[in-house]
Amino acid sequence: MPRSPITASLLTGPPGSGKTTAIRRLAVEVDGRPGLVKKLAAIPGVVLLQDGDGEKTFRFDVALFGPVAAVVRPRKRRRLPEGQRQACARRLARARAPAPT
Repeated sequence: MPRSPITASLLTGPPGSGKTTAIRRLAVEVDGRPGLVKKLAAIPGVVLLQDGDGEKTFRFDVALFGPVAAVVRPRKRRRLPEGQRQACARRLARARAPAPT
């Protein structure tokens, strides 16, 4: 399966997290999003694989990635360069430092 940025974010990110189940199939897990569940269930070819209390897992063919991605709206995970990541970590550490009393 080709790994595009959208595919990679669908497989790793919220609001639904996904995983591969076979060469031609993908799965998306949805936690606590009833509106999203209804929209996914309405797409022909998207099959409810597991129905938990607050989590549902849907399986679909790779050909349905476009319609599923339009509903789930995966986002590309931001990757910071090392220097910028360290600068952000320093700022966060200062913000988390206890206030002087």
